[in-house]
Amino acid sequence: MIDNSYFHDANVGHEIKSRALSTTITNSRIIDGPASIASYSIDLPNGGVARISTTVIEKGRTPRTRRSFILVGKARPMPDRA
Repeated sequence: MIDNSYFHDANVGHEIKSRALSTTITNSRIIDGPASIASYSIDLPNGGVARISTTVIEKGRTPRTRRSFILVGKARPMPDRA
């Protein structure tokens, strides 16, 4: 869980990347900044459940992608943790 956090000015890559079965982001700010060339603000490569609320996401002027987040499971699924 990410709460009341500030992620900013990523040089390359993503501000947040999670492979968890459930990701919760609340009351936070994710800001690329004017010189950032970050990719996704939020990357969830294994999919799962995402809860994002009361969070500001701001892309920079020259991002690697114009999308703010990706939720598609592009990596192998995590084993069942039951």
